[in-house]
Amino acid sequence: MIPFIDLIAQQAILKKKITQRINQVLNHSQYILGPEVSELEQQLAAYCKVKHTISCASGTDALIMALYALQVKPGDVIITTPFSFFATAEAIALVGAIPLFCDVNPDDFTIDDTQLEAVISDFYHHQQLLPKPLQHLLPNNPRIAGIITVDLFGLPCNYLPINQLADQYNLFVIADAAQSFGGSLNRQKVGTLANDITTTSFFPAKPLGCYGDGGALFTNSDRLDSALRSIRSHGQGSTSNKHIQIGLNSRLDTLQAAILIEKLAIFPDELQQRQAVADHYHTAFKEMGLATQCINDSFTTDQKQSAWAQFTVKTNSLDQRSTICAALKSHEIPYQLYYPIPLHLQPALQYLGYQPGDMPVAERLAQTLFSLPMHPYLDKTTINQIVKVISSTGR
Repeated sequence: MIPFIDLIAQQAILKKKITQRINQVLNHSQYILGPEVSELEQQLAAYCKVKHTISCASGTDALIMALYALQVKPGDVIITTPFSFFATAEAIALVGAIPLFCDVNPDDFTIDDTQLEAVISDFYHHQQLLPKPLQHLLPNNPRIAGIITVDLFGLPCNYLPINQLADQYNLFVIADAAQSFGGSLNRQKVGTLANDITTTSFFPAKPLGCYGDGGALFTNSDRLDSALRSIRSHGQGSTSNKHIQIGLNSRLDTLQAAILIEKLAIFPDELQQRQAVADHYHTAFKEMGLATQCINDSFTTDQKQSAWAQFTVKTNSLDQRSTICAALKSHEIPYQLYYPIPLHLQPALQYLGYQPGDMPVAERLAQTLFSLPMHPYLDKTTINQIVKVISSTGR
């Protein structure tokens, strides 16, 4: 069976070096915040050309830490996308804040920056348009504190207008880059694109993944760097017994850092291979007349580059998607249906009061998108095999 993500092929290339790195950790036995952690953080910062990198235990923790560091208060409102993994909205709820959703762009699937200002304006001047349960959650004199963007499937959002709008309304911007580490915008790497903090995940299936859970945050702010390093270790201050704020236990294991150091060494080459796979897919589906996640028309491919965490195709209907997926299944070709229930309709967020139809683009995408195998070691023969099965459905 064709693997959806081939970690075994990658391991075959790196096994000797990773084993050596693991043995070094076993020898010095500094399993928590050992020297490999700071080594990795320095390498990640250099790769992104960002001042500070703070590693942590997961991408979800990275989001929570970012919200803590930016001093989000219970009742604060955070604008985000309805089309993402649950952790994006979950982190907002866990700190007592309130998610406010802005629909997504139908072509690149990221938050629609052209709608953001209307969402902010309606919140302050037409709150009666919000779902009634959400209205009742708001405190007196409610405020929008910030925006959490999501670089979906590896593609960075359109950050310039988002950052400018945030400056205009005194909002922070957190980039949820769990899927996009390695991507870039105007030749500037993910990690530096959002005004305040970028978060990422090193979950094994990510473009840069470890062999367990892991995450990191990126910022150019000395103040936020200091706050985040405290937060990840129970809010510690100058000594381990002095706690200056409420924090988490969210340190990246030294063993995982050691693994990531070796993976980062081949990461640029893997990104090129991912792009080659994506190019091959794009050409095939263009000939078939099927849409794929696309870069906004205002950017060229060298100005905006995806990390290609997933390769995603957009069908014309739920029935068409069902037909294609049935054919893939019959040929033992794996696929994924990401986010079939948008965040605003998730049972755990029913208390916000959103209803079907409130986010029409996200709801449409939830019924028409499917993702195909994507990894650096996917050869053209296998890609052609996948494409042939889809083509045979008659679309």
